[in-house]
Amino acid sequence: MFDNLYSLVRDHLNQRLFDPKNLELLKQIMNALVGMTVHLHVNSDSQYDRSCELVMRVKSTSYVGGKISIKTTNHNIGFPALGIIITSQQEQIMITAPSSEEVGSMLIIIINREGNLV
Repeated sequence: MFDNLYSLVRDHLNQRLFDPKNLELLKQIMNALVGMTVHLHVNSDSQYDRSCELVMRVKSTSYVGGKISIKTTNHNIGFPALGIIITSQQEQIMITAPSSEEVGSMLIIIINREGNLV
């Protein structure tokens, strides 16, 4: 699974992908996360709610109308996103989704090779 996701994103590393220009690729990337174990970080610009972190297996995802939706067994996460930026290291892919052009909240999805090989 990890290698399939990497082959999908490798030509788009360190680029901002956004709707509508990259909509089909965004959908493919979101669909590739299904079945994977991911680390989710939500960094907030709020002084009261700085961040949260979850590790979970993804059941379904979507990128529709500037919103990322991730469904797991225990959580449903909806996050407004102005596209995504993908970075990678040898054993990890990181998808960053800012909520605005300026200072704002950010969704960070970290996918490690370990645990996502099948």
